Parts: sequence; structure tokens; C-alpha cells
Amino acid sequence: MTCYWHRGDFAAHAYRGHAPVALHPSTAEILSAFDTWTTPAQAAEALDHLHPETVVKAAGTLLECGLLAEEGSPEAEEDERLADTWGPWSPEASFFHYATRDVPFETATPELRQHLTRDGRPALFTEYPEADRILLPRTPDPRLSAPLEQSLYRRRTHRSFSAQPVSLHDLAVLLGTVFGPAEFIDGFEYGALIRRTSPSGAARQELDAYLATPNVTGIPAGLSTTTPANTAWSSCAKASPTPKPERCARTRRAPTKRPSSSS
Repeated sequence: MTCYWHRGDFAAHAYRGHAPVALHPSTAEILSAFDTWTTPAQAAEALDHLHPETVVKAAGTLLECGLLAEEGSPEAEEDERLADTWGPWSPEASFFHYATRDVPFETATPELRQHLTRDGRPALFTEYPEADRILLPRTPDPRLSAPLEQSLYRRRTHRSFSAQPVSLHDLAVLLGTVFGPAEFIDGFEYGALIRRTSPSGAARQELDAYLATPNVTGIPAGLSTTTPANTAWSSCAKASPTPKPERCARTRRAPTKRPSSSS
């Protein structure tokens, strides 16, 4: 189970095929009383500042929502199996896996299409009109024509890098190949869409590339973003420096544990 804040709500999300449940934040204290196999009555004794009936009733509700499991039940055994399987990859990888699988997809009905196009589509590219621009040439590179077998066998993972600067040509090839438009397609009522070499649901391509350029020939060190305005050139606009925050709110992740209870 993972707990988090979402749009002002305290949410608890059990992994076993359950949807997230919005709870009162005080429920986290009741959940913490079931860190080990515990009866509702024992939890009520530990939470002696709460009315025992409140704790027992809350435990039953949490059990129905899949946030607690009964000792010896199939759900409890599955929890143990998942904990052993994911091990050190939890909670991040396991939560992402179970929270995003089996997501239902909407059918593109005429009503849904009208809703999606009602307010118009956002701009294809994010623009920074006041930023300095450096044109990146999109010239052919013979390395992109290498046979697939050769590319697969030459692949390596590197964690140590030289101090040599990245050439403007290599940067242009990388950005143009991965983030540049391969072609523009007609999305009918959705307007013009772009297709890249990387896939995107419904060809939305909502991701922009932001890159740190500490050592690139011809580009000042800083934070930059690509704005592929056309198929011949890509623009690298130097973004503004990151502002220093004046007021902050502490970010915290709620404790994650395997939920447990007993009948």
C-alpha cells in the first residue's frame, strides 16, 4: 500500500487491484496500529485516545477497501509474495506497476470527441519568445544508417565520461532524431499532430526536451529546451535561470508498509 496527497486529498492505494481511496488524514494513525498482526480490539487499546468503537469500525471499512488484510487469508499470502518478489524495488517500482496496469480506455464516441475538441488543442510546441536561440542544423548522419545488428552489439552502458565537449552536430543529431518531428499528420478535428520516432498515445507528444548543457560546443552552459519549429531546423532556446523560492511547503511521503489486520 502507498499513501500520498492528491489534489488536496489524502489517498491510500492498495496494490491488489484496488482503486485509490480518499481518506481523512487521521486514518494514517489507525493504519499504523496494524503494522503487525493485530486484532481491532488490540489496536483500540493502543489508540486509547480514540473511542474503541471508532477504531473497530474503521478497521472493518479499511478491510473492505483492501487496505487491511486478515491473517492467513489469500490476500495476506499475496501480500507476502509480492513483498518477497519486489524486495528492494519497493515501493516505487511495485507501486508504479500495479497502479498503472489494466487501465480502462475510453471509447472514442462522438460525445467524447466533441468534449476533447471543445476548448481547442494546445500549441504543438512550447515557445519562449524572449529567449536567445541557437539554430541546430539537422544534417544527415551516417551513424543513423548503421545495420540494426551492428547497433545492438555495439550498445554499451557508460557511467564514466570524458571531459571532452559534446559537439553541436552530435547534439543536433540526438535531439532531431529523438524529439524532432518525423512528419506531421492530419488529426482531423484534433488538428495537426506530429509523429516522432518515439511513440506517444494518440500522437499527442506532450513531452518537451529540457537539457542541461554544461559542456556543449557553441552553447552557453545552462538549461535549454528544444523548439522544433520545422523539419529543417531545431531551435535551442536558453531558458531562464531557476528562481530562488521565497516560500516553500515541506514535501513528505507517507510511510509505506504492508497493510495487515486479523479478524
